[in-house]
Amino acid sequence: MEEGLLDSWKEISDHLKRKIRTCQYWEKRHGLPVHRIEDSPKARVFAYKGELDLWMQKMLYETESVKKSVSKPFLLKRKILPLSALALFSLVVITVIIWQFFQEKKQVQLPSSKPIVVIMPFSNNSGDEDLEYLSLALSDMLIADLSQSRHVTVIRRDSVFSILLELGLRRAKDLSSEELRKIARKMDATHVIQGSYVRLGEIYRIDVDTRDSHLMESRGIDKVEGTESSLSSMVDALTRKIKVRLNLADEAIAHDIDERVGKVTTSSPKAYRYYIEGRNFHNFNEYGQSIASMEKALEIDREFALAYKSISESYSNLGLLSKSREYAKIALEHSDRISERERYRLQLRFYGSSEKTWGKAIEAGLKLVRLYPDDIDGYYLATLYFLLQQWDTAIQYYQVFVQNQGISYFPYMGIVSSYEAKGMYDKAADILKNYLHDISEHPSIRWLLAYLYLCKGYYGLALDEAEKLAPWNSDIKGNIYHCSGAWDKAEKEYLNMLDSRLSRDVISGRRFLGSLYLLQGRYDEARMQLSQGMAYANVVGELSWKHEIHSDMAYCFLVSGNPNKALEQNAIALGYAVEAESISRQVDSLHLRGLILTKMNLLDDARRTAGELKELVDGWLNQKFIMYYHHLIGRIELEKGNLSEAIRNLKKAVAYLPSQHYEWHFRLPMAQALLYASLAMAYYKSDELDLAQEKYEEIVNLTAGKLSWGDVFSNSLYMLARIFEQKGREGQAKEYYKKYLDLLKDADAGILEVGEARKRLAVLKSINAQ
Repeated sequence: MEEGLLDSWKEISDHLKRKIRTCQYWEKRHGLPVHRIEDSPKARVFAYKGELDLWMQKMLYETESVKKSVSKPFLLKRKILPLSALALFSLVVITVIIWQFFQEKKQVQLPSSKPIVVIMPFSNNSGDEDLEYLSLALSDMLIADLSQSRHVTVIRRDSVFSILLELGLRRAKDLSSEELRKIARKMDATHVIQGSYVRLGEIYRIDVDTRDSHLMESRGIDKVEGTESSLSSMVDALTRKIKVRLNLADEAIAHDIDERVGKVTTSSPKAYRYYIEGRNFHNFNEYGQSIASMEKALEIDREFALAYKSISESYSNLGLLSKSREYAKIALEHSDRISERERYRLQLRFYGSSEKTWGKAIEAGLKLVRLYPDDIDGYYLATLYFLLQQWDTAIQYYQVFVQNQGISYFPYMGIVSSYEAKGMYDKAADILKNYLHDISEHPSIRWLLAYLYLCKGYYGLALDEAEKLAPWNSDIKGNIYHCSGAWDKAEKEYLNMLDSRLSRDVISGRRFLGSLYLLQGRYDEARMQLSQGMAYANVVGELSWKHEIHSDMAYCFLVSGNPNKALEQNAIALGYAVEAESISRQVDSLHLRGLILTKMNLLDDARRTAGELKELVDGWLNQKFIMYYHHLIGRIELEKGNLSEAIRNLKKAVAYLPSQHYEWHFRLPMAQALLYASLAMAYYKSDELDLAQEKYEEIVNLTAGKLSWGDVFSNSLYMLARIFEQKGREGQAKEYYKKYLDLLKDADAGILEVGEARKRLAVLKSINAQ
């Protein structure tokens, strides 16, 4: 048998370590490269290992990679604060602008027309395999150098990589004119640049062909020669020649930003070789190997800022945000070794990672968008507005990139979530469908469409979309089953996440299970999952995970009737929030502490905590966090019996709530269930049964808004039964008592509401029997 050839479904499935049916499904729905001797579905199949491996790498890259931002973050924040993970460094870290600027209603302008260039990997005409690394190294250096220009838009290499995979062009060199035209059309590029190189003795010669993307006519071929040590200088010379080919005015070229590429990358060919090796690993989700390659590059050039930046990105994609921030700081210390454009990007990300340094992030972000208004990182401005819940302004900024039909899916995620938050689900769905039809079949977009259907309660459509993501869909399927009431199936999907090779999946799986078990009154099992999650988070050492998992445990103890333990866990969580320098996480923990103290009837202490919370919010950028102060004050007044004051504050808190949507940056939940429940209880105690019923029914009918509040959902069923019984609607009372008892059939012993529901249901049945 030919080496690398697989000639049956069994051998294919063994190679991929999947069931035969799964492989057949992949071929039908996702283009698994399986061949047939005859053109018939029943013909004997065969496949090449190399093609299968490349296809699998593509799938992993597109479904699990966060690629410069969080593509699919998996952390579902247990608490209600939608910005509580904001202060941590990730690839979607926040760009911040001055609060006064927030109030300015300036129209966002689309960037002016200028050449859009796609640079292909170079062809190795030397016949020397040892020089193959230059194929990507030279194109990458040219991308880095030309990207400094204010007058040219250069497509990033990761975008080129994605398009090549999508079009099935495994060889990025020696492409036909038609193939190049397809690539350019996908990216709306006006020009395509191809290059080749050869070594003659000690002399390297590089040829570059600049082509018009419409007719694929050459604008001219430029040649440079030099030694290995002068490769970066040769790229500098080519950049200037290419600008002339692009018809830039002499004055524009003379005054353009153009640092030497050796200065803004590295002058060491060997260090660059390891850098390119590391970026290739990064693109295929092999973050550990990428970090190792970057460390080799840094052994040669300790000031290679882009290598530090790449390590930071790899740690971020692994969810190790503290480690990511550490390397970003080192990169920033060497920021004189990167281009002005990259420097602003790096400052924006690093300073935006801590709420204490948002002022510096403001400065960097404004400089970036002023110099490069079409830079994709400019969408972080929209991201900030999104996180501040200024949906209309966020949409304006996202629209710049959506109207340009950019290949990057991150702006689409943001604009879709913004429309969802405004309750404009049809508009959001149209954007997602248009992306899939006109731009790319991207799994992250499919995932968002599934979540949108979940928000709307269209569970069948949501599952249809989720199935298209198999086998990497346990998180979204679990959430769909959770919201739709198929709790056994939800549990199975969440358990699948514990086998993931990604740490963030494992942590999320533990937390999802904890919330599901709270829903069912299985408090011991919830604590067990969270305890295992704590151990895992402590091993990894990520502060954000430690804060979240201890907060989850504190809430679990509160719900299950152990407020002293809840306070202990909450204090630990607050310590991690302070260590992470996260204001939002501190607000989170103070809010929970206040709820615990209120439950303990330590109302003076609870009010002092509310004061601390308000002081934090008053001195912070996001004034909408005041809703948590109003919620806490409302709960305190409710405990005191001051019902009118409680209702007044709780209505203020509820007024800040958006429509249910996907917080795509950190996969955080909505707060609807918790806030509605407090207001419903205040109405109930005020004997306003119709208003109480309305709010409890809203909770029961929530989708994403109840995901993290299982105990609130189940308690709402119980309270609806009580309300219907008080109204004399015995049939509906029995219905909801049964729903509540069915849901808690495996609950821990000693839950008072379960015993009361059984007694009341028995009474109602006996009355009907008479």
